[in-house]
Amino acid sequence: MKRELADGITIRFGAVDEAPRLALIARRAGVPIDAEIIDAFAAAGRVFVAQDLVGDVPIGLAAVGELDGILAVESLCVLPDWRCRGIGSALLTSIEEYGRWAFFGQALIVPRTAPAAEFLFRRGWLTIDSGRMPPDVARIGNGNAVLTRRL
Repeated sequence: MKRELADGITIRFGAVDEAPRLALIARRAGVPIDAEIIDAFAAAGRVFVAQDLVGDVPIGLAAVGELDGILAVESLCVLPDWRCRGIGSALLTSIEEYGRWAFFGQALIVPRTAPAAEFLFRRGWLTIDSGRMPPDVARIGNGNAVLTRRL
């Protein structure tokens, strides 16, 4: 999978050997995720990387897992200097397309900030009512709002 964006930016699958570098990108973007987790998701083809082709550097990433047959977004981040250029939207589109391709009917994410939640709301994601949330889903939310979208 490769998606070309304007301004020399592409979305591609992440490689196992770049997990430490991607973990650093996530940390710099304010969404820490362990390199071991990225490594495991990359081995399964579930890491998407936004890359600036001019500087040949990663500028954002998304990593997805699975929870009871539901696609769970573990990380979605873009470096602060690269935000508001459609990169987060392109990563989210890649996640959603992958979910449909892999026959997931639903995706979940726990936004870490209010701006992240607003970003997702603008793209059709909805908050799950806490009273109707399955126990495993409530656990990943850890008291925070969990957003969902049908794929």
